[in-house]
Amino acid sequence: MSGHYFLNRLRNEVAQRGIWGLCKKILNRIATFFYYSTSSVWYERNLEEPIHHFPPDIAVKTEFLDHDKTRFVEWLRDNKSKYPWIYFEKEVDAALKYDHVVLLMTHQDLIIGYVKIGVGHTYIHDFDQILEFQPGTAFVYDTFTLPDYRGKSLALFALNQASEYFKARNFERILCHIEGWNVPSIKTFEKAGFRARDSIRFIRMARFSFFVRGGCIPFFNLEKYLSRLGTNE
Repeated sequence: MSGHYFLNRLRNEVAQRGIWGLCKKILNRIATFFYYSTSSVWYERNLEEPIHHFPPDIAVKTEFLDHDKTRFVEWLRDNKSKYPWIYFEKEVDAALKYDHVVLLMTHQDLIIGYVKIGVGHTYIHDFDQILEFQPGTAFVYDTFTLPDYRGKSLALFALNQASEYFKARNFERILCHIEGWNVPSIKTFEKAGFRARDSIRFIRMARFSFFVRGGCIPFFNLEKYLSRLGTNE
């Protein structure tokens, strides 16, 4: 059975990418095993501060999913071929196991976007590891809006809805991290009240990994560092 599965997957990869595209993917996997690095800016939303509301440009319904996420997970699977970055199996497994919160946006009964929010144990794809956030801290690890609905302030609206949701449940803050090239997301999060706290680089060499802050200070325990992030204002 596993042999048939492997051959079918290989055929699909060749059909989608071609032989050269498949070779490039394999070489990239090998290269990233030996060395992988990503840098992002960590942001914090202090929930003691006022939350300003920005209505979206279209009528949209929001729903918070904290237990039954069946419809949402099915939607992710149906759309992962078109938007591969929205579905990672480890991420979904952690979201279901630890009852993460998903803010779902719908328009005329169609799912048009979401915000994924981790509470407690959260899988972070960039690091390929699970972090445990302290009580009172939520973590936004993915936001998405369908291309046809972008430019309508939906992400900004959803982030503020999420802030209200967690503030009502006595959370103190929401964290997120954004890579520097993602200027649209940075502008949206900053408008939603998130403030940049630090730039952190993740480095993995084979099985050995660590973090670097401030461009030159290495450390290993990201959970401990995040627990103090933003406390020294």
